[in-house]
Amino acid sequence: MARKKQKSKPDSWSELLHRLPEVPSWNSARSEQFTHDLRILIKCLLALLEMIKSGCEKDSLRTFKLQLKGTADALALSRDPVVLEKTFKSIVKKFDLKRRKLMEVEFHTYFQPQHPANSNLLSQGAQRVSVVLHELQSIELANFGALAQAGIRRTYKTARLKYKIARERKKAKDLHCWRRWTKFLFLQMKLMFGAEFANQGHSKKLNQLQKCLGEHHDLSTLRKFLKQNQKHHSKKLLQCVLQRIDQKRELIEKRALNLGSKLFSRHRHPDDDSH
Repeated sequence: MARKKQKSKPDSWSELLHRLPEVPSWNSARSEQFTHDLRILIKCLLALLEMIKSGCEKDSLRTFKLQLKGTADALALSRDPVVLEKTFKSIVKKFDLKRRKLMEVEFHTYFQPQHPANSNLLSQGAQRVSVVLHELQSIELANFGALAQAGIRRTYKTARLKYKIARERKKAKDLHCWRRWTKFLFLQMKLMFGAEFANQGHSKKLNQLQKCLGEHHDLSTLRKFLKQNQKHHSKKLLQCVLQRIDQKRELIEKRALNLGSKLFSRHRHPDDDSH
């Protein structure tokens, strides 16, 4: 699909779908990038399905979501260990060279994918996403503009609720849930309002927030992984890594909640500023 300069707001569901990223083509030399691009597209599609769910037949909606989430889960088998290792390296790089080398040797083998990606798995994933996208293009939505606006408002209300829960409990699972809805809101706004949304202050804050929460989730996942495998590690080295993870998570959490207070403490919806 050609990507031309967008007007501020699409007039139809079909026009909105043309704003999505391309389905990536398999390239064995760039398998990690391929996986990343396909996961981004899946997240965009899930965000849009959430936005239009009140105007979509429930069984079809459920089928689309299951197909997309199944593909995302399959990709995660090879993608997650890569993220774990990158997160681990970001933590240990602050240690002195000697200790860092010890840690990299100590923990390296535990970041190897148990199910390495192969060309068949990845290309089949792209084919499934292409099929879903083709089927979505055949959907006709009456009063698309009003439906989309109501969907964004509903997502904002849910993200705002998840912010309040995360602020009160300060638990990793609640921050992750808040992240999911913040991501949905950001993608819905970005795809619906394009450059007009990108140039607004709350767009940058929302993008910063979803990235913050993503980093917090990666750190929490790494912490859980290391604790589950702690019997294989030097207790002293493990405690050093866990302490650094906790320090960084605390800083990120404070920053995320500060951004959240600016975005979700008000009763106005962000799309009120995008018309």
